[in-house]
Amino acid sequence: MTDTPAPNASLAALPGHLYVVATPIGNLADITERARAILGAVDLIACEDTRTTGALLTRFGLRKDLVAYHEHNETEMAETLAAQIAAGRSVAVVSDAGTPVVLAGGASAQHYTAIAGSVVREVSKIQHGGLARPTVAFVDGRGIVVTTGDGAEHVITAADLRRACRCAVCVEEFSGKPLLAPETVAENICPQTIQPMGNYAVAIAWSDGHTSSIYPYDAILKLAAD
Repeated sequence: MTDTPAPNASLAALPGHLYVVATPIGNLADITERARAILGAVDLIACEDTRTTGALLTRFGLRKDLVAYHEHNETEMAETLAAQIAAGRSVAVVSDAGTPVVLAGGASAQHYTAIAGSVVREVSKIQHGGLARPTVAFVDGRGIVVTTGDGAEHVITAADLRRACRCAVCVEEFSGKPLLAPETVAENICPQTIQPMGNYAVAIAWSDGHTSSIYPYDAILKLAAD
Protein backbone atom coordinates (compact mmCIF):
# COMPACT_ATOMS: atom_id res chain seq x y z
CA MET A 1 0.00 0.00 0.00
CA THR A 2 1.39 3.36 -1.07
CA ASP A 3 0.98 6.27 1.29
CA THR A 4 -0.51 9.42 -0.23
CA PRO A 5 2.03 12.26 -0.05
CA ALA A 6 1.08 15.03 2.34
CA PRO A 7 0.07 18.31 0.68
CA ASN A 8 2.91 20.77 0.26
CA ALA A 9 2.07 23.46 2.83
CA SER A 10 4.40 25.97 1.13
CA LEU A 11 2.00 26.14 -1.83
CA ALA A 12 -0.84 27.52 0.31
CA ALA A 13 -1.25 31.19 1.24
CA LEU A 14 -1.78 31.73 4.96
CA PRO A 15 -4.17 34.41 6.27
CA GLY A 16 -2.52 37.63 7.38
CA HIS A 17 0.73 36.98 5.50
CA LEU A 18 2.75 39.02 2.99
CA TYR A 19 4.48 37.11 0.18
CA VAL A 20 7.29 38.55 -1.96
CA VAL A 21 6.97 36.65 -5.26
CA ALA A 22 9.49 36.49 -8.11
CA THR A 23 8.00 36.58 -11.62
CA PRO A 24 9.69 35.42 -14.86
CA ILE A 25 12.15 37.58 -16.76
CA GLY A 26 11.49 37.06 -20.48
CA ASN A 27 10.17 33.50 -20.62
CA LEU A 28 6.89 32.94 -18.76
CA ALA A 29 7.65 29.23 -18.57
CA ASP A 30 10.35 30.05 -16.02
CA ILE A 31 7.81 30.73 -13.27
CA THR A 32 8.20 28.37 -10.32
CA GLU A 33 5.48 26.06 -9.09
CA ARG A 34 5.38 27.85 -5.75
CA ALA A 35 5.18 31.33 -7.30
CA ARG A 36 2.26 30.28 -9.47
CA ALA A 37 0.52 28.57 -6.53
CA ILE A 38 0.92 31.60 -4.22
CA LEU A 39 -0.34 34.03 -6.88
CA GLY A 40 -3.37 31.82 -7.31
CA ALA A 41 -3.98 31.48 -3.58
CA VAL A 42 -3.56 34.99 -2.14
CA ASP A 43 -6.45 37.39 -1.67
CA LEU A 44 -4.70 40.41 -3.20
CA ILE A 45 -1.69 41.13 -5.40
CA ALA A 46 0.24 44.41 -5.11
CA CYS A 47 2.19 45.03 -8.29
CA GLU A 48 4.42 47.52 -10.03
CA ASP A 49 2.08 47.82 -13.04
CA THR A 50 -1.39 46.24 -12.98
CA ARG A 51 -1.40 45.87 -16.77
CA THR A 52 1.80 43.82 -16.83
CA THR A 53 0.80 41.62 -13.90
CA GLY A 54 -2.74 41.29 -15.25
CA ALA A 55 -1.34 39.89 -18.51
CA LEU A 56 0.83 37.45 -16.55
CA LEU A 57 -2.14 36.21 -14.52
CA THR A 58 -4.26 35.84 -17.66
CA ARG A 59 -1.52 33.68 -19.21
CA PHE A 60 -1.79 31.29 -16.24
CA GLY A 61 -5.58 31.37 -16.06
CA LEU A 62 -5.64 33.33 -12.79
CA ARG A 63 -8.01 36.15 -11.84
CA LYS A 64 -7.14 38.23 -8.78
CA ASP A 65 -7.70 41.67 -7.30
CA LEU A 66 -4.73 43.88 -8.20
CA VAL A 67 -3.51 47.14 -6.67
CA ALA A 68 -0.64 49.29 -7.88
CA TYR A 69 2.30 49.51 -5.47
CA HIS A 70 5.34 51.47 -6.62
CA GLU A 71 7.61 54.36 -5.67
CA HIS A 72 4.96 56.98 -6.43
CA ASN A 73 2.36 55.68 -3.94
CA GLU A 74 4.45 53.67 -1.48
CA THR A 75 3.42 55.60 1.63
CA GLU A 76 -0.35 55.43 1.22
CA MET A 77 -0.30 51.87 -0.14
CA ALA A 78 1.87 50.63 2.75
CA GLU A 79 -0.97 51.62 5.09
CA THR A 80 -3.59 50.04 2.83
CA LEU A 81 -1.70 46.76 2.50
CA ALA A 82 -1.04 46.72 6.25
CA ALA A 83 -4.76 47.07 6.93
CA GLN A 84 -5.50 44.17 4.60
CA ILE A 85 -2.88 41.94 6.25
CA ALA A 86 -3.97 42.91 9.77
CA ALA A 87 -7.54 42.03 8.82
CA GLY A 88 -6.40 38.50 7.91
CA ARG A 89 -6.03 38.73 4.14
CA SER A 90 -3.02 37.30 2.32
CA VAL A 91 -1.11 39.67 0.03
CA ALA A 92 1.53 39.01 -2.63
CA VAL A 93 3.96 41.69 -3.84
CA VAL A 94 5.41 41.34 -7.36
CA SER A 95 7.44 43.48 -9.76
CA ASP A 96 7.04 43.59 -13.54
CA ALA A 97 9.79 40.97 -13.91
CA GLY A 98 12.16 39.28 -11.49
CA THR A 99 12.21 39.58 -7.72
CA PRO A 100 10.76 42.70 -6.05
CA VAL A 101 13.68 44.73 -4.73
CA VAL A 102 13.71 43.90 -1.05
CA LEU A 103 17.37 43.27 -0.26
CA ALA A 104 18.93 46.22 -2.05
CA GLY A 105 18.57 48.58 0.90
CA GLY A 106 17.56 52.20 0.66
CA ALA A 107 14.06 53.18 -0.40
CA SER A 108 13.16 49.74 -1.76
CA ALA A 109 13.75 47.97 1.52
CA GLN A 110 11.90 50.76 3.30
CA HIS A 111 8.73 49.82 1.39
CA TYR A 112 8.57 46.53 3.26
CA THR A 113 9.68 48.03 6.54
CA ALA A 114 6.80 50.49 6.27
CA ILE A 115 4.31 47.68 5.65
CA ALA A 116 5.66 45.66 8.57
CA GLY A 117 5.50 48.63 10.91
CA SER A 118 1.98 49.45 9.80
CA VAL A 119 0.85 45.87 10.36
CA VAL A 120 2.21 45.97 13.90
CA ARG A 121 0.29 49.18 14.59
CA GLU A 122 -2.93 47.82 13.06
CA VAL A 123 -2.79 44.53 14.96
CA SER A 124 -1.99 46.36 18.18
CA LYS A 125 -5.08 48.53 17.78
CA ILE A 126 -7.25 45.49 17.15
CA GLN A 127 -5.84 43.43 20.02
CA HIS A 128 -5.62 46.16 22.62
CA GLY A 129 -8.73 48.13 21.89
CA GLY A 130 -7.26 51.39 20.64
CA LEU A 131 -9.65 53.97 19.34
CA ALA A 132 -12.96 52.64 18.06
CA ARG A 133 -12.83 52.57 14.29
CA PRO A 134 -15.66 54.24 12.38
CA THR A 135 -18.52 52.14 11.06
CA VAL A 136 -19.59 52.46 7.44
CA ALA A 137 -23.06 51.43 6.29
CA PHE A 138 -25.38 52.03 3.38
CA VAL A 139 -28.74 53.45 4.40
CA ASP A 140 -31.40 53.53 1.69
CA GLY A 141 -32.58 57.06 1.15
CA ARG A 142 -29.51 58.60 2.84
CA GLY A 143 -26.43 57.06 1.27
CA ILE A 144 -23.17 55.98 2.85
CA VAL A 145 -23.27 56.78 6.57
CA VAL A 146 -19.99 56.89 8.51
CA THR A 147 -20.38 56.85 12.28
CA THR A 148 -17.28 57.85 14.23
CA GLY A 149 -16.33 56.76 17.74
CA ASP A 150 -18.01 59.80 19.29
CA GLY A 151 -21.35 58.86 17.71
CA ALA A 152 -21.29 61.60 15.05
CA GLU A 153 -22.69 60.67 11.65
CA HIS A 154 -21.21 61.78 8.34
CA VAL A 155 -23.08 61.13 5.09
CA ILE A 156 -21.97 60.94 1.45
CA THR A 157 -23.97 59.70 -1.51
CA ALA A 158 -23.02 56.28 -2.82
CA ALA A 159 -22.51 57.72 -6.30
CA ASP A 160 -20.06 60.37 -5.06
CA LEU A 161 -18.08 57.76 -3.13
CA ARG A 162 -17.95 55.46 -6.16
CA ARG A 163 -16.67 58.35 -8.30
CA ALA A 164 -13.93 58.98 -5.72
CA CYS A 165 -12.40 55.50 -6.07
CA ARG A 166 -8.62 55.72 -6.44
CA CYS A 167 -7.87 52.14 -7.52
CA ALA A 168 -5.76 51.43 -10.62
CA VAL A 169 -8.89 50.78 -12.68
CA CYS A 170 -10.30 54.24 -11.93
CA VAL A 171 -7.10 56.33 -11.83
CA GLU A 172 -4.04 56.03 -14.07
CA GLU A 173 -1.48 54.71 -11.62
CA PHE A 174 1.54 56.79 -12.68
CA SER A 175 0.06 60.09 -13.87
CA GLY A 176 -2.91 60.21 -11.50
CA LYS A 177 -5.21 60.92 -14.47
CA PRO A 178 -8.83 59.85 -13.83
CA LEU A 179 -9.92 56.87 -15.92
CA LEU A 180 -13.47 56.73 -14.58
CA ALA A 181 -15.82 59.20 -16.26
CA PRO A 182 -18.04 60.63 -13.47
CA GLU A 183 -21.10 60.69 -15.73
CA THR A 184 -20.91 56.92 -16.19
CA VAL A 185 -21.69 56.31 -12.51
CA ALA A 186 -25.43 55.87 -11.98
CA GLU A 187 -26.97 57.97 -9.24
CA ASN A 188 -28.76 54.89 -7.88
CA ILE A 189 -25.56 52.83 -7.52
CA CYS A 190 -25.22 51.06 -4.18
CA PRO A 191 -22.67 48.87 -2.40
CA GLN A 192 -23.11 45.11 -2.50
CA THR A 193 -20.67 44.54 0.35
CA ILE A 194 -18.77 46.80 2.76
CA GLN A 195 -15.82 45.04 4.39
CA PRO A 196 -13.65 46.67 7.09
CA MET A 197 -9.92 46.37 6.42
CA GLY A 198 -8.34 46.56 9.86
CA ASN A 199 -8.62 49.97 11.53
CA TYR A 200 -7.67 51.89 8.42
CA ALA A 201 -10.13 51.43 5.58
CA VAL A 202 -13.13 49.67 4.08
CA ALA A 203 -13.30 47.65 0.87
CA ILE A 204 -16.51 48.11 -1.11
CA ALA A 205 -17.92 45.99 -3.92
CA TRP A 206 -20.36 48.03 -6.00
CA SER A 207 -23.55 47.16 -7.85
CA ASP A 208 -21.90 48.12 -11.17
CA GLY A 209 -19.53 45.14 -10.79
CA HIS A 210 -16.52 47.12 -9.55
CA THR A 211 -14.84 45.21 -6.70
CA SER A 212 -11.44 46.87 -6.12
CA SER A 213 -12.48 50.03 -4.23
CA ILE A 214 -10.62 50.58 -0.95
CA TYR A 215 -11.38 53.75 0.99
CA PRO A 216 -9.40 54.92 4.04
CA TYR A 217 -11.76 56.18 6.75
CA ASP A 218 -10.07 59.58 6.71
CA ALA A 219 -10.70 59.90 2.96
CA ILE A 220 -14.42 59.08 3.34
CA LEU A 221 -14.79 61.59 6.18
CA LYS A 222 -13.07 64.26 4.09
CA LEU A 223 -15.37 63.58 1.15
CA ALA A 224 -18.41 63.74 3.42
CA ALA A 225 -17.22 67.07 4.85
CA ASP A 226 -16.76 68.52 1.36
